Amino acid sequence: MTRARAERLSRVDPATADAWRALSRRALEPNPYFDVDFLRDAHRHLAPEVDPLVVTAWDGDDLVGVLPCVESPRWHGLPVRVRSTAPPLGSTMVDLHTPLLAPDAAVAASTALLSWATAGRGPVVLELPVLGADGEAWPALRQAARRLGASLRVWGTGVRGAVVPTSPARVSPAPTGPVGPGPVPVPVDALVAHLSASRRKSVRRTAAALAAAHGPLTWCDRSADPAAVEEVVRMEAAGWKGRPERGGQGIEVLDGGTTWWRGLTARLRAADRLLVGELAAGGKPVFLTVTYREGDRWFGGRDVYAEDLREYGPGVLGRLAEAWWAREQGAVFDSCVNPAVYPDIARLYPDRRAVVSVVVSRGLLGRGVLAAAVAAHERRRARET
Repeated sequence: MTRARAERLSRVDPATADAWRALSRRALEPNPYFDVDFLRDAHRHLAPEVDPLVVTAWDGDDLVGVLPCVESPRWHGLPVRVRSTAPPLGSTMVDLHTPLLAPDAAVAASTALLSWATAGRGPVVLELPVLGADGEAWPALRQAARRLGASLRVWGTGVRGAVVPTSPARVSPAPTGPVGPGPVPVPVDALVAHLSASRRKSVRRTAAALAAAHGPLTWCDRSADPAAVEEVVRMEAAGWKGRPERGGQGIEVLDGGTTWWRGLTARLRAADRLLVGELAAGGKPVFLTVTYREGDRWFGGRDVYAEDLREYGPGVLGRLAEAWWAREQGAVFDSCVNPAVYPDIARLYPDRRAVVSVVVSRGLLGRGVLAAAVAAHERRRARET
């Protein structure tokens, strides 16, 4: 029988950490944001005062599920205990909240995780703000909720940009093969092929203007270059992300951010799980993107563009180039851009990934509180639209 237990992240022992790493590599749906080392780095440097709870599911001695979360005594102003994968878990750096589940035990693991996470005195709500709704973990979670007699409610839905090589052909010309370390010329026509006619025309015009003013557009794989991640920090600091008064949360703005960033990227580079791509014009960096890799799946981490070139739409050009790069490499790519914050960015990518925000509760009181809260949320959302 699959059983669950919970402990603080700081108390996870070496054997459990090793099993957690192994599960991260083979999970039904990989999620680098829920890797043990990612969370340890984040909470050691960015939020040392937060010690997340880690719920694990075990089949005998085999770890088959992991769900980290933080606890709070109130939920949307109600005196209801909530366990959530939202901030401060990962100190705002978590952009995907799908639990780690073993492929051969997904439903059993989900059942054990949900059972523990929704247990307690009085009503307890489990909040999972950004779940992939088009993969295999989502059906497993729904089936687990039915097994438990729990109420699972969708709090919100959205889509974000993605690249899915197995999707119907929507981009032409066909991939030409893996893009080497470069720099290589940027094939603008390939970047914009999936866009509408008017958007293609607009992007071609700005790309031509940027090349005319600053030099030919090139793409470079800088994954092996430690200086590339330092360039990300410098470019952030020079723009709005370096200005907290404008809401910027650049690496240098965050307490402990630089130490966190250097440690995270060095560890991932050493494991061949870090990807850094650069769009340049005449050798001048225009856009940099940092991506986390799990096998053939890529997950957006951070990106930044040169704000002194904003008249050329560097963010648009950069994300189009990023999508082209992922497609040329044959990767399954999740941009990990929050659709609630940046709803229009999804249109720049050839494919979409559906995401949902869900809340789960058990027991008569818990289900009643959840139903009332969801109804109030839907009424409020209807008034705002």
